[in-house]
Amino acid sequence: MLLGGELVSLTLTGVSHGARIPALDAVRGVAIAAVVGAHSLSTSTNTIGKFALPPEIAGGFSAGQYGVQLFFALSGWLMFAMYRHDSSFSHSAYWARRIGRIWPLWIVCVLLYFAIGWVPEQSWSVGVSLLLFAVFLSWVSPTLANVPVGGMSIELEILHYALFARLRRSGVGALAGSVIVVFGLWLLARGLAGAFPDGTFLHEAGAAWVRLGLQRSWPFFLLGGVSYLVWRRLSAPSSAPMVRSTRRSLLLVTIALLLMFLTDDGTQQEPMWVPLGFVVLSVMLALALNGLPVLGPATRALGRYSYFIYFAHVFVHQLLIWLYVAVGLPVGDQVGVPLATAVLIGEWGITLIISGAAGAVSWRFFELPILHFVRMRYPQSESPLYAGRVPG
Repeated sequence: MLLGGELVSLTLTGVSHGARIPALDAVRGVAIAAVVGAHSLSTSTNTIGKFALPPEIAGGFSAGQYGVQLFFALSGWLMFAMYRHDSSFSHSAYWARRIGRIWPLWIVCVLLYFAIGWVPEQSWSVGVSLLLFAVFLSWVSPTLANVPVGGMSIELEILHYALFARLRRSGVGALAGSVIVVFGLWLLARGLAGAFPDGTFLHEAGAAWVRLGLQRSWPFFLLGGVSYLVWRRLSAPSSAPMVRSTRRSLLLVTIALLLMFLTDDGTQQEPMWVPLGFVVLSVMLALALNGLPVLGPATRALGRYSYFIYFAHVFVHQLLIWLYVAVGLPVGDQVGVPLATAVLIGEWGITLIISGAAGAVSWRFFELPILHFVRMRYPQSESPLYAGRVPG
């Protein structure tokens, strides 16, 4: 999800040095545009009051929430592409790159939330709260779980990286088994949260795990990884064969798929095939947009700075809300469907433009220097993938 600044070049035989993959940037662009669109729908509704948008428009923007699952799937594809067959894999270098990419922008955004006063009051001190954020464990607190907005997805991604580092050389059966275990832990946690009274340790622990929702993210990460393995096999028949399927592996895969398709996503009570369908259609849309003269470069630009946009768009939304109210534009009963639609689309587009432009600055003067430092400190951090030059 968070590889907006990564350099990857996939060839028929695997991975090579050097440049970005434009198509993957386009996928990131579609994903972040979808996420911003979903937030624009809720923000515009809260600003100008409840209104009846055409279901096609409201439903389309609301589906943007599944852009997060698209990020997870893309992250799985890239992690498998970079490290699945890397015989020189180093855990220290791996984590240096992952933390170096994620943590600096994450902690800056968290500190900004504290400075503005957007962090809800809770029983823990500011110091303890910041410590939880620093180690990506804020999900244990119900009041900190949505700080910053969308932050839970970042913490899920860190868990994905940890699981992948442990399972990257495992066979299909083990990967499918990990999905089953995650679903089993979710069901157990849900049972504990319901069986014990509020305030008890087991209730709070169970509620925290349910709140995290690993069961609706890890399967999509693995889906992206398995998609890469299938693509690699189909595009390079002469490469190393995929792991031989056994009866046990097939059984585990079947159970994992059934759990995905028969379980709701934990948020909107939608079956998991709904976000899965969104992921597939979005990838197709991204590949189509990537080949267009104007929309292609614009979509790739959004994807290039998607990590920054993911955080920054919330602040841009707040600015636009303030401007809308300050100018005295219609709210409540004065708002008709045409104006409500225009506000929604306008907020979405303006937010993408402003946060994308700021993202270019952040990448050039903040994120890129940090990645250079990590590469100098851990020259093997992307071996053999990132030995090439990072474009400025």
